[in-house]
Amino acid sequence: MEERYEPLKDLGVGNFGVARLVRDKKTKELVAVKYIERGKKDDDHACKFFKWLDTSICCTHGAATTPIVIAKFKQLKHAVEVSNEELNQAHALIDATLERERVAK
Repeated sequence: MEERYEPLKDLGVGNFGVARLVRDKKTKELVAVKYIERGKKDDDHACKFFKWLDTSICCTHGAATTPIVIAKFKQLKHAVEVSNEELNQAHALIDATLERERVAK
């Protein structure tokens, strides 16, 4: 992970680990990365959830809409035990990303 991303600051701590703001060393793009502690809670559910989120954003070329992502968070909340605090943090990060893309266009 450190080969590709330069850690900038911690964004928050949740049930599964730490969300960090990082810079992609190749593209210089700022992204949020969730560092998940192994062996904590249910790793399988957490990994599946974050893999889904990453795939959804990649498949829509970074334009995954907030309502879709928030709906999926709510649907999987019990399965992965995502807290409201983490949901709010993710929503804020998604909003910031979408706003940055809107301004860039």
